[in-house]
Amino acid sequence: MGTRHWTTWIVLLAVSACGGGEMDHSGPGGRTPDLSDAYAYVADSPWASDLVQCVDARREPSSCSIGQLPPIGRGAPAPGVEDVMNHVVVSHDWMGARFREILEREPSELLRLLGAATAIVIDDDVRPSFYWSLTGAVYVDPRHLWLTAEEEATIGDDADYRSGFGAALGFFSFSSYLDADGPAFVGSGPGRDLDSRVAAVAALLFHEGAHANDFLPPTELGRLDPEEPFVDVVERLEGSRLSPRLAAWRPLDSELWRGLGRVLYFGEEATDEQEALTAAEVGAAFESDGASDPYSYSAQQEDFAMLFEETMLKRHFGFDRRVGFAAAPDEPGRSCEDYVVGWGVRSRIAAESVAPRAQLVAELLLGDALTSFFGALPRPVPIPPGEDLCVEPSMPPETALRWR
Repeated sequence: MGTRHWTTWIVLLAVSACGGGEMDHSGPGGRTPDLSDAYAYVADSPWASDLVQCVDARREPSSCSIGQLPPIGRGAPAPGVEDVMNHVVVSHDWMGARFREILEREPSELLRLLGAATAIVIDDDVRPSFYWSLTGAVYVDPRHLWLTAEEEATIGDDADYRSGFGAALGFFSFSSYLDADGPAFVGSGPGRDLDSRVAAVAALLFHEGAHANDFLPPTELGRLDPEEPFVDVVERLEGSRLSPRLAAWRPLDSELWRGLGRVLYFGEEATDEQEALTAAEVGAAFESDGASDPYSYSAQQEDFAMLFEETMLKRHFGFDRRVGFAAAPDEPGRSCEDYVVGWGVRSRIAAESVAPRAQLVAELLLGDALTSFFGALPRPVPIPPGEDLCVEPSMPPETALRWR
């Protein structure tokens, strides 16, 4: 049985850390980011005086009221770039400047989705990215934004808190976005340009924007009481949440994967039976269910957001997503050639068990089930068992693998 090793060349892409709890809140699963060096990027924003304290839950034990920091879309039903930037918190000026540059090139649908968020926080201590229902803010890992070595040097090198989860399992979960020429995103090197950052940040924000609209459905924005704390709004609207509608209509059924989700994303110790599972076995269980990604088994809101993210990346950028499971080599630091696929597929979103679920999510979030879009999707393409994870010859390992 292979041992799952985590190495420095596994790139984290658009990772959300939304965990469930007794109140079904969403937030950082491993640690609360230190925002002591954060500030409002737009100094004369109407919300500048309250922005940092309202998004820093370490400093403010109860969330701010709607009047102190309203959701972006409360005063701007069709938010523009400047409306969003007035709610941006950063630890370095370059982060705000780059974020504005990227937003100006994003689909307008993405800006509308951000209307349910109270703020966008980009700080060198955020890792991984997440949405937090305590504050209503989206927290962005700046590793998705940098273009120069000088910018990268301002970002800490802390690992994702989940990096060691599932280390005893005998398989490796992989996923990545592909365009016509190969990997859609480049971790480092000359291929890391603004175009690649626009797409990478879109993946992140479509995902986190789905969370924001899940906890605060867009139909509720005009009905909010300025005196009510945001966390109270979320609790009051629990019965209006969007992701439970997906779970009630077509729930995920795999008990095997429910258990593996607790190991991979919450750090539970794997059982002997789970450690003995092969990549082909977990792939067969995954294929017969309706998830688009293993991360869907961490929480129903992640199932909801993963379906939307993959749909939007295909719709707006033409990217296909491959997902699957490989037998991990016993030795760490191997190349992509050493990961042997047991089960995998490209364009999982078009599978018969997945597409109707993704259509429902699109309808709940956009008011449009995208029937023509889904009707035109090509059928999923299986990755033959026995292939490795390299998409093209001589590929640097950091471009071959992505982990959620």
